[in-house]
Amino acid sequence: MVTLSQAKQRILNKWDWSAENDNYPVILWGPPGIGKSEMIYSLVCDRMLVEAREEFAKAVENINKDSDEYKELKNELEKKTSVLNFTSVTHELIEAIAPHCLVLRLAERPIEQLQGVVVPSMSEKENFARFVMPENLVRVKESEWGIIFLDELDKASDSKFGAATHIMENRVVGDLQLGKGWYVIAAANREEDSHLSNPIPPELKNRCANLEVEGDLETWIQWAVRHDVRKDIILFHKFNSGEWLCNYDLDQTYSFPTPRSWVMASRVIDRLEKRLNPDKNDPEQVKMFDNLVRNELADFVGKQAQSEFFQYREMYLKFNVKAILEGKERIPNRETKASEQSLISDQCVAAFAVADQVSSDQLIIEKATEENGYKAKYNEEYVTNLVQFIKDLIPEIRTIYLRQIHATRIMNVIMDSGLAEDAIEELIKFIAA
Repeated sequence: MVTLSQAKQRILNKWDWSAENDNYPVILWGPPGIGKSEMIYSLVCDRMLVEAREEFAKAVENINKDSDEYKELKNELEKKTSVLNFTSVTHELIEAIAPHCLVLRLAERPIEQLQGVVVPSMSEKENFARFVMPENLVRVKESEWGIIFLDELDKASDSKFGAATHIMENRVVGDLQLGKGWYVIAAANREEDSHLSNPIPPELKNRCANLEVEGDLETWIQWAVRHDVRKDIILFHKFNSGEWLCNYDLDQTYSFPTPRSWVMASRVIDRLEKRLNPDKNDPEQVKMFDNLVRNELADFVGKQAQSEFFQYREMYLKFNVKAILEGKERIPNRETKASEQSLISDQCVAAFAVADQVSSDQLIIEKATEENGYKAKYNEEYVTNLVQFIKDLIPEIRTIYLRQIHATRIMNVIMDSGLAEDAIEELIKFIAA
Protein backbone atom coordinates (compact mmCIF):
# COMPACT_ATOMS: atom_id res chain seq x y z
CA MET A 1 0.00 0.00 0.00
CA VAL A 2 1.03 3.61 -0.54
CA THR A 3 -0.08 6.92 0.92
CA LEU A 4 -1.87 9.48 -1.25
CA SER A 5 1.22 11.68 -1.47
CA GLN A 6 3.30 8.66 -2.54
CA ALA A 7 0.60 7.65 -5.02
CA LYS A 8 0.62 11.15 -6.53
CA GLN A 9 4.35 10.97 -7.17
CA ARG A 10 4.11 7.45 -8.56
CA ILE A 11 1.38 8.56 -10.96
CA LEU A 12 3.59 11.40 -12.18
CA ASN A 13 6.42 8.91 -12.67
CA LYS A 14 4.22 7.14 -15.23
CA TRP A 15 3.39 10.33 -17.11
CA ASP A 16 5.58 12.89 -18.81
CA TRP A 17 3.87 16.18 -19.54
CA SER A 18 6.63 17.19 -21.99
CA ALA A 19 7.12 13.84 -23.80
CA GLU A 20 3.78 12.32 -24.64
CA ASN A 21 4.85 8.82 -25.68
CA ASP A 22 4.77 5.81 -23.37
CA ASN A 23 2.41 7.29 -20.77
CA TYR A 24 0.38 4.71 -18.95
CA PRO A 25 -3.11 4.69 -17.40
CA VAL A 26 -3.47 4.16 -13.65
CA ILE A 27 -6.13 2.65 -11.37
CA LEU A 28 -6.19 3.88 -7.76
CA TRP A 29 -7.63 1.29 -5.36
CA GLY A 30 -8.68 2.15 -1.83
CA PRO A 31 -11.46 2.63 0.73
CA PRO A 32 -13.98 5.47 0.38
CA GLY A 33 -13.42 8.91 1.84
CA ILE A 34 -9.62 9.01 1.96
CA GLY A 35 -9.25 11.67 -0.78
CA LYS A 36 -8.62 9.76 -4.01
CA SER A 37 -10.76 12.09 -6.14
CA GLU A 38 -9.31 15.25 -4.57
CA MET A 39 -5.78 14.03 -5.24
CA ILE A 40 -6.62 13.47 -8.91
CA TYR A 41 -8.12 16.96 -9.16
CA SER A 42 -4.92 18.32 -7.61
CA LEU A 43 -2.88 16.83 -10.47
CA VAL A 44 -4.86 19.00 -12.88
CA CYS A 45 -4.70 22.05 -10.61
CA ASP A 46 -0.93 21.76 -10.18
CA ARG A 47 -0.34 21.88 -13.91
CA MET A 48 -2.87 24.69 -14.43
CA LEU A 49 -1.06 26.71 -11.76
CA VAL A 50 2.28 26.22 -13.50
CA GLU A 51 0.77 27.36 -16.80
CA ALA A 52 -0.98 30.34 -15.17
CA ARG A 53 2.26 31.56 -13.58
CA GLU A 54 4.18 31.11 -16.82
CA GLU A 55 1.51 33.04 -18.75
CA PHE A 56 1.53 35.81 -16.13
CA ALA A 57 5.34 36.11 -16.23
CA LYS A 58 5.26 36.35 -20.02
CA ALA A 59 2.37 38.85 -20.05
CA VAL A 60 4.00 41.26 -17.57
CA GLU A 61 7.53 40.96 -18.90
CA ASN A 62 7.49 44.47 -20.36
CA ILE A 63 4.82 46.03 -18.12
CA ASN A 64 5.51 48.54 -15.35
CA LYS A 65 4.72 46.94 -11.98
CA ASP A 66 3.01 50.14 -10.82
CA SER A 67 0.62 50.22 -13.77
CA ASP A 68 -3.07 49.37 -13.59
CA GLU A 69 -2.59 46.73 -16.28
CA TYR A 70 -0.01 44.90 -14.14
CA LYS A 71 -2.25 45.07 -11.08
CA GLU A 72 -5.21 43.73 -13.05
CA LEU A 73 -3.19 40.80 -14.40
CA LYS A 74 -1.82 40.06 -10.95
CA ASN A 75 -5.32 40.16 -9.48
CA GLU A 76 -6.52 37.67 -12.10
CA LEU A 77 -3.61 35.36 -11.26
CA GLU A 78 -4.40 35.57 -7.54
CA LYS A 79 -8.08 34.73 -8.16
CA LYS A 80 -7.15 31.74 -10.29
CA THR A 81 -4.57 30.62 -7.72
CA SER A 82 -7.16 30.88 -4.95
CA VAL A 83 -9.55 28.58 -6.81
CA LEU A 84 -6.92 26.05 -7.85
CA ASN A 85 -5.39 25.84 -4.36
CA PHE A 86 -8.71 24.38 -3.28
CA THR A 87 -9.74 23.48 0.26
CA SER A 88 -12.86 21.66 -0.87
CA VAL A 89 -14.34 20.53 -4.17
CA THR A 90 -16.75 23.29 -5.22
CA HIS A 91 -18.73 24.04 -8.37
CA GLU A 92 -16.27 26.88 -9.03
CA LEU A 93 -13.35 24.45 -8.97
CA ILE A 94 -15.08 21.92 -11.25
CA GLU A 95 -15.88 24.70 -13.74
CA ALA A 96 -12.29 25.97 -13.65
CA ILE A 97 -10.71 22.58 -14.37
CA ALA A 98 -13.43 21.34 -16.78
CA PRO A 99 -11.40 22.00 -19.99
CA HIS A 100 -8.61 19.79 -18.63
CA CYS A 101 -10.48 17.21 -16.58
CA LEU A 102 -13.07 14.92 -18.12
CA VAL A 103 -14.87 13.11 -15.28
CA LEU A 104 -16.75 9.99 -16.34
CA ARG A 105 -18.75 8.02 -13.78
CA LEU A 106 -19.48 4.92 -15.76
CA ALA A 107 -22.12 3.63 -13.35
CA GLU A 108 -24.24 6.76 -13.73
CA ARG A 109 -23.98 7.33 -17.45
CA PRO A 110 -25.92 5.60 -20.20
CA ILE A 111 -23.64 4.35 -22.93
CA GLU A 112 -24.77 7.24 -25.17
CA GLN A 113 -23.08 9.73 -22.82
CA LEU A 114 -19.80 7.90 -23.22
CA GLN A 115 -19.73 7.43 -26.96
CA GLY A 116 -22.39 9.88 -28.17
CA VAL A 117 -25.77 9.32 -29.84
CA VAL A 118 -25.68 7.44 -33.11
CA VAL A 119 -27.25 9.42 -35.98
CA PRO A 120 -27.24 8.78 -39.74
CA SER A 121 -25.32 11.09 -42.02
CA MET A 122 -27.58 13.74 -43.55
CA SER A 123 -25.59 13.96 -46.77
CA GLU A 124 -26.69 12.11 -49.90
CA LYS A 125 -23.04 11.42 -50.74
CA GLU A 126 -22.33 9.76 -47.41
CA ASN A 127 -23.65 6.41 -46.30
CA PHE A 128 -22.62 5.90 -42.68
CA ALA A 129 -23.61 6.70 -39.10
CA ARG A 130 -21.76 9.02 -36.73
CA PHE A 131 -21.84 9.92 -33.06
CA VAL A 132 -23.12 13.28 -31.84
CA MET A 133 -20.91 14.11 -28.87
CA PRO A 134 -22.39 15.05 -25.48
CA GLU A 135 -21.60 18.48 -24.06
CA ASN A 136 -18.93 17.33 -21.61
CA LEU A 137 -16.85 15.96 -24.48
CA VAL A 138 -17.28 19.11 -26.56
CA ARG A 139 -15.81 21.18 -23.68
CA VAL A 140 -12.52 19.26 -23.70
CA LYS A 141 -12.24 18.77 -27.45
CA GLU A 142 -9.91 21.72 -28.01
CA SER A 143 -7.67 21.18 -24.97
CA GLU A 144 -4.17 19.96 -25.73
CA TRP A 145 -3.78 18.24 -22.38
CA GLY A 146 -5.89 16.89 -19.56
CA ILE A 147 -6.91 13.92 -17.45
CA ILE A 148 -9.74 11.52 -18.18
CA PHE A 149 -10.95 10.52 -14.72
CA LEU A 150 -12.99 7.32 -14.55
CA ASP A 151 -14.50 7.66 -11.09
CA GLU A 152 -15.97 4.68 -9.20
CA LEU A 153 -14.79 2.27 -11.88
CA ASP A 154 -15.81 -0.69 -9.74
CA LYS A 155 -19.48 0.37 -9.92
CA ALA A 156 -19.60 0.04 -13.72
CA SER A 157 -21.58 -2.74 -15.34
CA ASP A 158 -19.91 -5.44 -17.39
CA SER A 159 -21.06 -3.82 -20.64
CA LYS A 160 -19.22 -0.59 -19.77
CA PHE A 161 -15.91 -2.23 -18.91
CA GLY A 162 -15.39 -2.59 -22.67
CA ALA A 163 -15.80 1.16 -23.09
CA ALA A 164 -13.42 1.74 -20.18
CA THR A 165 -10.79 -0.52 -21.78
CA HIS A 166 -11.06 1.42 -25.06
CA ILE A 167 -10.74 4.75 -23.23
CA MET A 168 -7.71 3.62 -21.22
CA GLU A 169 -5.89 2.01 -24.10
CA ASN A 170 -6.54 4.57 -26.84
CA ARG A 171 -7.80 7.77 -25.15
CA VAL A 172 -10.88 7.50 -27.36
CA VAL A 173 -14.35 8.42 -26.08
CA GLY A 174 -16.96 7.67 -28.70
CA ASP A 175 -15.75 9.35 -31.90
CA LEU A 176 -13.52 11.76 -29.97
CA GLN A 177 -9.82 10.99 -30.16
CA LEU A 178 -8.12 12.96 -27.41
CA GLY A 179 -4.54 14.02 -27.97
CA LYS A 180 -1.35 12.50 -26.63
CA GLY A 181 -1.33 15.13 -23.88
CA TRP A 182 -4.30 13.41 -22.28
CA TYR A 183 -3.86 10.84 -19.54
CA VAL A 184 -6.26 8.31 -18.04
CA ILE A 185 -6.70 7.56 -14.35
CA ALA A 186 -9.44 5.60 -12.59
CA ALA A 187 -10.48 5.34 -8.95
CA ALA A 188 -12.05 2.20 -7.52
CA ASN A 189 -13.04 0.76 -4.18
CA ARG A 190 -11.72 -2.69 -3.39
CA GLU A 191 -14.26 -5.50 -3.19
CA GLU A 192 -13.97 -5.54 0.62
CA ASP A 193 -14.80 -1.80 0.70
CA SER A 194 -18.22 -1.85 -0.91
CA HIS A 195 -21.21 -4.14 -1.33
CA LEU A 196 -21.71 -2.58 -4.77
CA SER A 197 -18.25 -3.31 -6.18
CA ASN A 198 -18.09 -5.42 -9.34
CA PRO A 199 -14.99 -7.45 -10.13
CA ILE A 200 -12.94 -5.53 -12.68
CA PRO A 201 -11.83 -7.78 -15.58
CA PRO A 202 -8.17 -8.83 -15.40
CA GLU A 203 -7.56 -7.70 -18.99
CA LEU A 204 -8.57 -4.17 -17.97
CA LYS A 205 -6.35 -4.17 -14.86
CA ASN A 206 -3.46 -5.55 -16.92
CA ARG A 207 -3.57 -2.52 -19.21
CA CYS A 208 -2.91 -0.17 -16.26
CA ALA A 209 -0.59 0.49 -13.38
CA ASN A 210 -2.48 -0.46 -10.21
CA LEU A 211 -1.86 1.44 -6.94
CA GLU A 212 -3.49 0.49 -3.65
CA VAL A 213 -3.75 3.56 -1.42
CA GLU A 214 -4.52 3.97 2.26
CA GLY A 215 -5.27 6.82 4.63
CA ASP A 216 -2.06 8.31 6.02
CA LEU A 217 -2.01 10.27 9.28
CA GLU A 218 0.98 12.54 8.64
CA THR A 219 -0.14 13.46 5.12
CA TRP A 220 -3.65 14.15 6.36
CA ILE A 221 -2.43 16.28 9.28
CA GLN A 222 -0.31 18.42 6.95
CA TRP A 223 -3.32 18.85 4.68
CA ALA A 224 -5.68 19.50 7.60
CA VAL A 225 -3.48 22.24 9.09
CA ARG A 226 -3.32 24.04 5.72
CA HIS A 227 -7.08 23.73 5.25
CA ASP A 228 -8.23 24.93 8.68
CA VAL A 229 -9.56 21.69 10.10
CA ARG A 230 -10.32 22.15 13.81
CA LYS A 231 -7.29 21.84 16.07
CA ASP A 232 -9.07 19.59 18.55
CA ILE A 233 -9.85 17.11 15.76
CA ILE A 234 -6.25 17.20 14.46
CA LEU A 235 -4.81 16.72 17.95
CA PHE A 236 -7.22 13.87 18.67
CA HIS A 237 -5.86 11.98 15.67
CA LYS A 238 -2.27 12.79 16.64
CA PHE A 239 -2.91 11.51 20.14
CA ASN A 240 -4.46 8.26 18.89
CA SER A 241 -1.87 7.78 16.11
CA GLY A 242 -4.64 7.90 13.50
CA GLU A 243 -6.56 4.92 14.90
CA TRP A 244 -9.90 6.67 14.29
CA LEU A 245 -9.00 8.64 11.17
CA CYS A 246 -10.17 5.94 8.79
CA ASN A 247 -11.93 3.16 10.64
CA TYR A 248 -14.00 1.71 7.84
CA ASP A 249 -15.99 -1.50 8.11
CA LEU A 250 -18.65 -2.76 5.72
CA ASP A 251 -20.70 -3.96 8.69
CA GLN A 252 -21.18 -0.43 10.01
CA THR A 253 -24.73 0.58 9.34
CA TYR A 254 -24.61 4.32 8.81
CA SER A 255 -21.89 6.85 9.65
CA PHE A 256 -18.25 5.86 9.96
CA PRO A 257 -14.96 7.75 10.27
CA THR A 258 -12.94 8.62 7.18
CA PRO A 259 -10.77 11.68 6.47
CA ARG A 260 -13.67 13.05 4.42
CA SER A 261 -16.28 12.63 7.18
CA TRP A 262 -14.00 14.21 9.84
CA VAL A 263 -13.48 17.25 7.61
CA MET A 264 -17.22 17.59 6.96
CA ALA A 265 -17.87 17.45 10.71
CA SER A 266 -15.18 20.07 11.32
CA ARG A 267 -16.73 22.47 8.80
CA VAL A 268 -20.22 22.13 10.29
CA ILE A 269 -18.99 22.56 13.89
CA ASP A 270 -17.01 25.67 12.89
CA ARG A 271 -20.12 27.11 11.26
CA LEU A 272 -22.21 26.44 14.36
CA GLU A 273 -19.56 27.97 16.63
CA LYS A 274 -19.36 31.09 14.48
CA ARG A 275 -23.14 31.46 14.40
CA LEU A 276 -23.83 30.76 18.08
CA ASN A 277 -20.61 32.23 19.53
CA PRO A 278 -20.96 30.41 22.89
CA ASP A 279 -19.46 32.08 25.97
CA LYS A 280 -16.68 29.72 27.13
CA ASN A 281 -17.05 31.07 30.68
CA ASP A 282 -20.75 30.17 30.83
CA PRO A 283 -21.17 26.47 31.81
CA GLU A 284 -24.68 26.29 30.34
CA GLN A 285 -23.55 27.63 26.95
CA VAL A 286 -20.51 25.34 26.95
CA LYS A 287 -22.71 22.33 27.72
CA MET A 288 -25.20 23.31 25.01
CA PHE A 289 -22.45 23.67 22.42
CA ASP A 290 -20.81 20.40 23.46
CA ASN A 291 -24.12 18.61 22.88
CA LEU A 292 -24.28 20.09 19.38
CA VAL A 293 -20.72 18.92 18.70
CA ARG A 294 -21.62 15.43 19.92
CA ASN A 295 -24.59 15.32 17.55
CA GLU A 296 -22.61 16.50 14.53
CA LEU A 297 -19.78 14.04 15.14
CA ALA A 298 -22.24 11.16 15.54
CA ASP A 299 -23.94 12.19 12.28
CA PHE A 300 -20.69 12.22 10.31
CA VAL A 301 -18.22 9.79 11.94
CA GLY A 302 -20.47 7.53 14.01
CA LYS A 303 -21.13 7.14 17.71
CA GLN A 304 -18.05 5.09 18.55
CA ALA A 305 -15.60 7.60 17.05
CA GLN A 306 -17.58 10.42 18.67
CA SER A 307 -17.26 8.73 22.06
CA GLU A 308 -13.50 8.27 21.65
CA PHE A 309 -13.13 11.93 20.65
CA PHE A 310 -14.96 13.19 23.72
CA GLN A 311 -13.01 10.92 26.05
CA TYR A 312 -9.84 12.48 24.68
CA ARG A 313 -11.32 15.99 24.80
CA GLU A 314 -12.30 15.66 28.45
CA MET A 315 -8.74 14.62 29.33
CA TYR A 316 -7.31 17.42 27.18
CA LEU A 317 -9.43 20.10 28.86
CA LYS A 318 -8.59 19.04 32.39
CA PHE A 319 -5.12 20.63 32.09
CA ASN A 320 -5.14 24.40 32.61
CA VAL A 321 -2.19 25.44 30.47
CA LYS A 322 -2.25 29.04 31.67
CA ALA A 323 -2.08 27.83 35.30
CA ILE A 324 0.90 25.64 34.38
CA LEU A 325 2.74 28.62 32.87
CA GLU A 326 1.91 30.73 35.92
CA GLY A 327 3.21 28.02 38.26
CA LYS A 328 -0.17 27.50 39.91
CA GLU A 329 -0.43 23.89 38.71
CA ARG A 330 1.99 21.08 37.93
CA ILE A 331 1.23 17.99 35.92
CA PRO A 332 1.29 14.55 37.57
CA ASN A 333 4.80 13.07 37.79
CA ARG A 334 6.38 9.92 39.17
CA GLU A 335 6.47 11.42 42.66
CA THR A 336 2.76 12.26 42.72
CA LYS A 337 1.18 9.51 40.58
CA ALA A 338 1.15 5.92 41.73
CA SER A 339 -0.10 4.23 38.54
CA GLU A 340 2.43 4.20 35.69
CA GLN A 341 -0.30 3.62 33.08
CA SER A 342 -2.37 6.54 34.35
CA LEU A 343 0.75 8.72 34.51
CA ILE A 344 1.67 8.04 30.88
CA SER A 345 -1.88 8.76 29.73
CA ASP A 346 -2.13 12.04 31.69
CA GLN A 347 1.30 13.27 30.66
CA CYS A 348 0.73 12.44 27.01
CA VAL A 349 -2.47 14.49 26.94
CA ALA A 350 -0.76 17.32 28.87
CA ALA A 351 2.11 17.33 26.36
CA PHE A 352 -0.30 17.73 23.46
CA ALA A 353 -2.26 20.44 25.29
CA VAL A 354 0.84 22.52 26.08
CA ALA A 355 2.30 21.99 22.60
CA ASP A 356 -0.95 23.24 21.09
CA GLN A 357 -1.49 26.23 23.36
CA VAL A 358 2.00 27.61 24.06
CA SER A 359 3.99 29.48 21.43
CA SER A 360 7.42 31.11 21.58
CA ASP A 361 5.76 34.55 21.33
CA GLN A 362 4.09 33.99 24.70
CA LEU A 363 7.51 33.59 26.31
CA ILE A 364 8.85 36.90 24.97
CA ILE A 365 7.82 40.27 26.40
CA GLU A 366 9.93 42.33 24.01
CA LYS A 367 11.71 41.03 20.92
CA ALA A 368 15.38 41.80 20.28
CA THR A 369 15.76 45.03 18.29
CA GLU A 370 18.44 47.59 17.58
CA GLU A 371 16.80 49.94 20.11
CA ASN A 372 17.23 47.49 23.00
CA GLY A 373 20.71 46.39 21.94
CA TYR A 374 19.35 43.14 20.49
CA LYS A 375 18.55 41.88 23.98
CA ALA A 376 15.10 40.39 24.16
CA LYS A 377 13.07 40.54 27.35
CA TYR A 378 11.60 37.25 28.46
CA ASN A 379 8.63 36.35 30.63
CA GLU A 380 10.72 34.81 33.39
CA GLU A 381 7.72 33.24 35.12
CA TYR A 382 6.48 31.51 31.96
CA VAL A 383 9.93 30.31 30.85
CA THR A 384 10.81 28.96 34.31
CA ASN A 385 7.52 27.11 34.67
CA LEU A 386 7.66 25.74 31.12
CA VAL A 387 11.10 24.31 31.90
CA GLN A 388 9.66 22.76 35.07
CA PHE A 389 6.85 21.27 32.99
CA ILE A 390 9.38 19.72 30.58
CA LYS A 391 11.44 18.34 33.47
CA ASP A 392 8.29 16.78 35.00
CA LEU A 393 7.66 14.79 31.82
CA ILE A 394 8.94 11.23 31.81
CA PRO A 395 11.56 10.66 29.07
CA GLU A 396 9.32 9.02 26.46
CA ILE A 397 6.63 11.71 26.79
CA ARG A 398 9.27 14.46 26.81
CA THR A 399 10.42 13.24 23.41
CA ILE A 400 6.83 13.36 22.11
CA TYR A 401 6.42 16.92 23.41
CA LEU A 402 9.65 18.19 21.87
CA ARG A 403 8.64 16.76 18.51
CA GLN A 404 5.24 18.44 18.70
CA ILE A 405 6.50 21.97 19.36
CA HIS A 406 8.95 22.26 16.46
CA ALA A 407 11.44 22.33 19.29
CA THR A 408 13.94 24.81 17.87
CA ARG A 409 11.82 27.98 18.32
CA ILE A 410 10.73 27.43 21.92
CA MET A 411 14.01 25.82 22.90
CA ASN A 412 15.93 28.78 21.45
CA VAL A 413 13.89 31.07 23.67
CA ILE A 414 14.57 28.89 26.72
CA MET A 415 18.31 28.77 26.00
CA ASP A 416 18.66 32.47 25.10
CA SER A 417 16.79 33.52 28.23
CA GLY A 418 19.48 32.09 30.53
CA LEU A 419 16.72 30.93 32.88
CA ALA A 420 17.28 27.21 32.52
CA GLU A 421 21.01 26.64 32.87
CA ASP A 422 20.56 23.52 35.00
CA ALA A 423 18.23 21.88 32.45
CA ILE A 424 19.81 22.86 29.12
CA GLU A 425 22.17 19.92 28.76
CA GLU A 426 19.45 17.37 29.46
CA LEU A 427 16.95 19.04 27.10
CA ILE A 428 19.48 19.29 24.27
CA LYS A 429 20.13 15.55 24.65
CA PHE A 430 16.45 14.84 24.03
CA ILE A 431 16.28 17.20 21.05
CA ALA A 432 19.31 15.52 19.49
CA ALA A 433 17.75 12.10 20.01
